[in-house]
Amino acid sequence: MAFNERCCSDQDVAVNDQVTYNILKSDINEELLRRNRICYGIKRKGLRYRCGEEVKDPGLIKDIITLLIEAINRLIELRVWNAYWIDGNRKEWEIIKERVVSLKDKYSDAIDKLLTVINKVIYHINEFKDYWIKYVSIEVQNLIKAVISGKAEIILGKSLEPTIRIYGKHVIIHIDKVNGAMTIKIVLSNINGVIINVPNIFSSLAPNKRYKDLIKDLTALRAGFAVSDEGISKGRPYMTTTQPWQALFWAMLYPGEVYVRIPFVNINADNIMIMWWLRANNYLSFKKGIFKMVRKNFNDRQLMEFLFTAILGDGSAKNYEYRGVKRPFIMISTTEYKKWESILRRIGLRHWKPNPNQHGIIMITYCCSNAIELARRIINVLPPEVQDLLDALNIDKWVEIRQIAQQEINWRPGEMKVMVLE
Repeated sequence: MAFNERCCSDQDVAVNDQVTYNILKSDINEELLRRNRICYGIKRKGLRYRCGEEVKDPGLIKDIITLLIEAINRLIELRVWNAYWIDGNRKEWEIIKERVVSLKDKYSDAIDKLLTVINKVIYHINEFKDYWIKYVSIEVQNLIKAVISGKAEIILGKSLEPTIRIYGKHVIIHIDKVNGAMTIKIVLSNINGVIINVPNIFSSLAPNKRYKDLIKDLTALRAGFAVSDEGISKGRPYMTTTQPWQALFWAMLYPGEVYVRIPFVNINADNIMIMWWLRANNYLSFKKGIFKMVRKNFNDRQLMEFLFTAILGDGSAKNYEYRGVKRPFIMISTTEYKKWESILRRIGLRHWKPNPNQHGIIMITYCCSNAIELARRIINVLPPEVQDLLDALNIDKWVEIRQIAQQEINWRPGEMKVMVLE
């Protein structure tokens, strides 16, 4: 049978899926789970570990069994072997495509180029779905069956809280518990990425004279992501995200050759999300020297643009209820608060004494009138072409910043402050 041929009707698929669900759900038994080989991992080449010394500590074994029950239940409830959720992820990109098309009358050539990129991503999602059905689906089912029948190797990583790895040929089920919250990833071992040539969208959006000024704006926008979500791979900037808008907007900031792959999927409590990994192959990362660059080279306009993408990356913009009243807050989380000091002084923050939490994280927080003023300053400096794209992408934080900027200012002293992230 050819790979693209349908093997059965939608009704048959639904029946088989329900049968699989019922069998797996009914078979979970704590005594059987204890028969699995539970061992400490020994690092091998690449990402994989092999079983070493078996775990003897009864307390640790109990914690592992509890974690396994919670994780297996989640995997079964979400029917992770099924490919339905990939359609949901693709739909998010299709919605973005529809919204981008609405800009075609205003920016015809640029939008045609952007639609080419979006179509390539959607095509890659379809390829990923084929891969999932052909290689991953049955393997995930078999790993779940092996665990609940006590025939699997449960390999522990080295951490204060249990980190579990269960290996298949094409996938690794990776289970963590951090600060009491469980995270599950299905890591894909043998899937290749693709190179997408991203056109220079902004050069098509703006006239030649405007584009020369726009280049400085784009550098500042890159810098905000660099200080937050961005990483470094082979000296090049890379981004990981489950958000389609962030993957697309980040790629537009780095026109040229962008390598895109799906390293794993996140199994959340109520959904399954593709994790996107993108690397800009034609650029060197400036993440390590970012604060020096901001201090020396950025004017007030670029500073606001830098703050904006830092908020998009590691921040938030929301109205929270505080003392019975809804108040606007704009926040950026960081562990490098000393490097932020001179930047914050430039935008009016004085005499702050950060008190990091146990993970070294603080929240730089603008509240109330100061949040409204910051939102307005950000909107005032962002180029109209960028704002149009942000509107089309319908980014939650951008929508919130717009709403905050429209609120009435009631000046109060001491509203801008540093807060500990609890």
